[in-house]
Amino acid sequence: MRMKRISLYVLCLIGMASCQDDSYLGGHYTTDGQGVQANVTAVSASEQTPAIAWTEGDLIALTTSYEDSYSRNRFYTCAADGRTFTAQAGLPVYIKGKGYLCAYAPVAGTDGAEPVIELNALNQAAIIDYIFAKEPISPTQADVQLRFRRVHSRLRATIKTAETEQIHKIVLSGFSHTASVNPYSWELTLTSAAADLTMTDEAGIKSFELKMIPQTVDTAAVVPAQVVLIGTNRSYAIPMGTVTLESDKTLQMDIDVSSPEPTVAFSADGVTWTDSGKGGNVE
Repeated sequence: MRMKRISLYVLCLIGMASCQDDSYLGGHYTTDGQGVQANVTAVSASEQTPAIAWTEGDLIALTTSYEDSYSRNRFYTCAADGRTFTAQAGLPVYIKGKGYLCAYAPVAGTDGAEPVIELNALNQAAIIDYIFAKEPISPTQADVQLRFRRVHSRLRATIKTAETEQIHKIVLSGFSHTASVNPYSWELTLTSAAADLTMTDEAGIKSFELKMIPQTVDTAAVVPAQVVLIGTNRSYAIPMGTVTLESDKTLQMDIDVSSPEPTVAFSADGVTWTDSGKGGNVE
């Protein structure tokens, strides 16, 4: 009996080794070898940065997700053509059913391990500016073109003041600035309460640009979205109403406090901003 158990164990090890060599499907071990190897190329689909480009040796990480399973990080290296990617460790991703192929850069964690990706926009000078792609996959379509976009939304503003006025401090309130990422779906989960972002410049602030975590803030929030301008003569509190920030979208805000009746104009590509009607209130 003991010898029989040992023999069965050896056979199982041999079977597993064969499974790893022949049927390794991007993290899935199968017994039937189903699936087709993905042929991966990448292009830029970013509105913020249309000219996203790769050079030979650049890395991206791939994950696959299906209805009942998923595969972990696989690092892929860019070829000399700047658009074709191949598996760095010689273990390519295989497509075994209908699902999604997600990719991102810069890579996080290690090849073959489950990635942990966190976003943090509190320190604007130290943001990891991830790009990502999410494409539907099927075994009948081995060629997958990854269309990369920026993860963060952007908030831009210009500020017009009277000649005697100078804005030296800006406080943005009502937004969360950290989030965790599901690498198999690229869905974001906010991980912090709303916090202030503060910008100061004694020489005067005429404009600013912030990278923001995609999210929606509405008028019923505990801390509603608001921007406060603190000047040498007056301070201006500008409620924003309902704001929806989306990945790779930019919101433009033009603030004019040069007259006794301040105005705020909004424009956005694909970003929802519902004016609260209270812009330009003077504190």
